[in-house]
Amino acid sequence: MRIGKKKIDIVNLFIHLFFIVISLAIVYPFISMLSVSLLSQKEAMAEGYSIWPKNPTVESYVLVLNNFSPIAKALATSFFVCVTGTLLTVILNAMYAYAVSRPTFPARRIINFILLFTMFFGGGASASYIVNVNWLHLKNNLIILIVPGTIGAMSVIIIRSFFQGLPYGLVESAKLDGASEYQIFFKIMIPLSTPALGTIAISAFIGYWNAYYAPMMYFDYGKATTLSLYLQRLMDRMSMFADSANIPAEMLDLVPGEGMAMAVACITVLPMVFVFPWFQKYFVKGMAIGAVKA
Repeated sequence: MRIGKKKIDIVNLFIHLFFIVISLAIVYPFISMLSVSLLSQKEAMAEGYSIWPKNPTVESYVLVLNNFSPIAKALATSFFVCVTGTLLTVILNAMYAYAVSRPTFPARRIINFILLFTMFFGGGASASYIVNVNWLHLKNNLIILIVPGTIGAMSVIIIRSFFQGLPYGLVESAKLDGASEYQIFFKIMIPLSTPALGTIAISAFIGYWNAYYAPMMYFDYGKATTLSLYLQRLMDRMSMFADSANIPAEMLDLVPGEGMAMAVACITVLPMVFVFPWFQKYFVKGMAIGAVKA
């Protein structure tokens, strides 16, 4: 029995060590990003980047706060897109999942097939751009950042699996009491499906917050932009400015570089740091439900 316990302890030790290594690999980029944001451009050019800066400074954050107006606009745009998109994603996916989870719904097989078809086949970026810009005229419109990502096959499958796991007698008893489909959906199914909806909400929020390709493709330079796209354009401008032949070599250490970009990135990450812990338990439980019952 002792040998068996020792074997089990060794296995548990390796499992814990494995996940510690994985956790460090995940945390390391954030630590590196924070350390670079605390470096001065002069020190970065002289000694390179390091995890532990010798002379940490907050001049990058001061520079960001002194030019906070465009960042605030990008931040407001990102929050609007994230909140609106997340609410629409949760509501629309839940309504879709509720319909296809009902065994009495006549077209559920066809709609399920259409849903699964979208998981394997798509029109591609070129076709999407032509439809959204030439046909729907959504160029430089925030709708293009919200609506296309609302319905997702995996999100519907997770919520549908949760709905199917609930006792169908709840629906039948509610209908006998005179409840309508909307009352059943909003007063019974939605309150009971918090783990699944929390999973979809946090996934949607992170997806909208980190969206970069769609704003870059559909928004012209100088128009409303999200925080991730603003960060990329900021780095492009600093790189072009630093590569300019008109700048003396002794002035390069005064050009805001990676430190300012990383300071903006740290500000970008903060909402995720505060939002994710609130939904983590729902995220894990909802993903487990989707994996088992889908």
